[in-house]
Amino acid sequence: MKKLMTATVLAAGLVGGAASAAVVETTFTLSGNSSPSNGFSLSSGGLTAGVTGKSVTSVNLSGTTITSLNGLSNEKVGRYSEGAGVTSYNGDDHTVDGSGTNDLIQLVFSSAVQIVSASFGYFGWQDDFRYMVDTDGNGLDNGDYMSAEMDVVNPFTNFANLSSKTWAFAAFGDNDSWKLKSVTVRYDDGISIDPDPVPLPASGLLLLGGLGALVMRRRKAA
Repeated sequence: MKKLMTATVLAAGLVGGAASAAVVETTFTLSGNSSPSNGFSLSSGGLTAGVTGKSVTSVNLSGTTITSLNGLSNEKVGRYSEGAGVTSYNGDDHTVDGSGTNDLIQLVFSSAVQIVSASFGYFGWQDDFRYMVDTDGNGLDNGDYMSAEMDVVNPFTNFANLSSKTWAFAAFGDNDSWKLKSVTVRYDDGISIDPDPVPLPASGLLLLGGLGALVMRRRKAA
């Protein structure tokens, strides 16, 4: 009796697909109109992102792994029509640049994300950037990921297949100068979605009907 009922349930389960979480893409717009401050917060698609400005004195690498991150400091970040920029000393141009100090914009998301694309403003054809990823969940430090120098283009889409709450965009060349305009991310929203039911072939429906009738006859006989 139990075997027959189990078979019926399993066969019925074939009618629907397995539930799966939804993968969502959303875009954070960093351009705006605000004076330099210690940071600002953005919301999009159920996520939040804290945006801060920082600078570093130097970074040493082994391949794409940071071996030493020297002189990491908090700086001011502002929102402008061409994107967000960093002010790291009095009189500093409010771009992300590698002149004087190496500026970076850090984004800390409420959930781990993959970055799909980024767009920039106020840049020239010779400008480069690097992106950094916190791979251990301890904030940007030794052992984390840093890309090679990349050409600033719109949109930039050549990101490593990494997922993290903390990402940063940095300028390390003396002549590099740009603003970060927007970032599009992909993440798992944690909401289970049942796909459309999968129809059984006629043989499957006959099997269900036969099992159900057999169970009913067994119950009557009992």
